Amino acid sequence: MHRNPRRRPTATDALAHPLLRGKPRLAQCCVCFDDVRLDEGLCCDADNGSSTHLVCVDCLEGYVSQKAEEGLAQQKRRNGRVVCPVPECKREYSHLALAQRLPAKWFDAYLAARDKVTESNIAQKLEAGNKETLNARLRELAAMDAHQRTVHLAKLRI
Repeated sequence: MHRNPRRRPTATDALAHPLLRGKPRLAQCCVCFDDVRLDEGLCCDADNGSSTHLVCVDCLEGYVSQKAEEGLAQQKRRNGRVVCPVPECKREYSHLALAQRLPAKWFDAYLAARDKVTESNIAQKLEAGNKETLNARLRELAAMDAHQRTVHLAKLRI
């Protein structure tokens, strides 16, 4: 260690030193069962203290592309999100985690699929609101007698 701070190694240089690097942590991909470094995959969040499941980047690309190409009904059941591929695990991957691990092509496909789900949900809500308004107007018209209907139609024409 040098007394002169300018001659000391930077934090980046110090972390690159063989004594500080350490061995990369490995985990098994839950899809292909290969051992991969943790930074070369995506783990589902373990917020309840249970174990997490790692998906390697190669498997993640295939998984996300398959989910993006599913039908709208299946995507709506998941609310457009991508969940852990382990069947009994229902944890969702965050947008940030997917953006960091996926190539732009597959992340864009994921976002496009989410947009379709959002648009479908909005259209469904608008349609339900329009139907409700129409039914209310029909009930109002049905409650009117012939003279009231004639006056109402005349008001609409003005």
